[in-house]
Amino acid sequence: MMSFNKILEKIIEVDRNKHLFKLTDGSYWMQEDSILTPSYKHMAEVQLIENEAKCYLQINDEKIVVSPLYNVIESQISGFFKGWSGNSSYHLKNGQTWKEVSAVYHRQCELSSNVLIYKYRKHTYMCVAGTVAMVENIE
Repeated sequence: MMSFNKILEKIIEVDRNKHLFKLTDGSYWMQEDSILTPSYKHMAEVQLIENEAKCYLQINDEKIVVSPLYNVIESQISGFFKGWSGNSSYHLKNGQTWKEVSAVYHRQCELSSNVLIYKYRKHTYMCVAGTVAMVENIE
């Protein structure tokens, strides 16, 4: 078993019972269990524990089962985020264009929203303004 002291930069809620953790070293970790709903502030000291079977983030006395995320994209939407309509497309300031492939319906309007795109299991997701939809890169 290996253990590393890390600093938690931010927690992003991606579903009612799922959170994504960004550490200050640039790594991202997805919560695998839905037992705990973390209520920690950013810049908290955490311990990343890796053993052969599972990885954990330990915050205070609580251990949260996590899995690493790779190739996470952070950008902003060029223009307005108007929510999800089931087939929404958004051009990002990094030059990429992503299209929604899930049937999520949510209306919201924000200018230059921050975007987080990550692959989790077999699908790719875009997290914008507290909402999440399954997406694919079209450009």
